[in-house]
Amino acid sequence: MLSVQSRFEQPSRFNWRKIEDEFGVALPVGFKSLISKLGSGNFGDGFVLTNPAASGMYRSPVCLSMDNLTDYREAVAFLEQRIGIRLFPRKNGLILIGGKERRQLMLGVRGNSYSVLYLLDHDDEEIREVGEDVGEFLYKLYFDEYPDRWALSFGEDIWGRAKSRGNRTFPFFTPSPTRGDLIRPKKIL
Repeated sequence: MLSVQSRFEQPSRFNWRKIEDEFGVALPVGFKSLISKLGSGNFGDGFVLTNPAASGMYRSPVCLSMDNLTDYREAVAFLEQRIGIRLFPRKNGLILIGGKERRQLMLGVRGNSYSVLYLLDHDDEEIREVGEDVGEFLYKLYFDEYPDRWALSFGEDIWGRAKSRGNRTFPFFTPSPTRGDLIRPKKIL
């Protein structure tokens, strides 16, 4: 695992239990484990994962909360109709767990649990399944292990162009307190 010297806002079991009780769903162990170990921070140049312990100077959009998921859904409700998706807090709706600007990482339901990752691209108005584990997804993006053009482009957007395998412009992860300025989509009518 990645070596992180200092950490900020690491959620406890209590934080996870509280948010899962509020949502009425169990979140994937891998997602919870990654956030619990790393805390708040940036992957590359501004890609963040939501965190139930995130605070910031004001109610941070990076905080994993019912209020933020409801605000997000209201801001992008048009996407539900345009691309045929369902967003949380609707039953079995996709849960926003991270992103950078207008590309968001979402958790979706398979069977009876939230276990599938999707990437929602606001500009292209499309959604694609990208795996089941957020740590593995980020690792594969960083090391260009997805052969698809969208993944290479997204990896470059997050970490910069690869000079060689694993040698990017920006570090894989930098711990930092939440800034409260990420994952806010533009409203489009």
